[in-house]
Amino acid sequence: MFFLLQIHNNLTFFKVVKKLILPETINQYDFSKLARRESNGRVKLRLLAMHHLQHGKTLKETGFAVNVTSRTVSNWLKGFKINGLRGLFDKPHTGRHGYLHGLDSVTLCKEIELLQRNCDGGRIRGSDIIEHLKSKYSVSYHKNSIYKILKKLGLVWITARSKHPDSNIEKQEAFKKTLKKP
Repeated sequence: MFFLLQIHNNLTFFKVVKKLILPETINQYDFSKLARRESNGRVKLRLLAMHHLQHGKTLKETGFAVNVTSRTVSNWLKGFKINGLRGLFDKPHTGRHGYLHGLDSVTLCKEIELLQRNCDGGRIRGSDIIEHLKSKYSVSYHKNSIYKILKKLGLVWITARSKHPDSNIEKQEAFKKTLKKP
């Protein structure tokens, strides 16, 4: 602790200021470089705050620079002291798990791809996947939820136009040859 003397309008104030103790490991990181590479905005803000602290700013100055309270900066610093760099990242959030939580995502991807391969004349739809999950796992999903699951799994349905099972390629080619071109 040390005392800070402030003079304001010919009045003298003594302010007790607690000296900020930074962990020794703070100088091992280039926080500004880490912040530039980080895509998560919240983590980027924490890394920038650590950068300011690393360069001698107080908790209050750092909080002002990143637009949070000094208490928040103190909590981030505490997380860094306890867990290192990992303490600045978000912890897993609580909440209810989905119905297929225990199911491996690779297995589900393979099942959906197999369902697509076995589909005659076109591609599978969300309702086809809903029926598959209902029959195999006894869970029911809404169509919107199925599409969110597909997005999480990285399955994108960009395909060429499907061919009708009764289409005749030879007749189509003959039609193309007789078609008048403008």
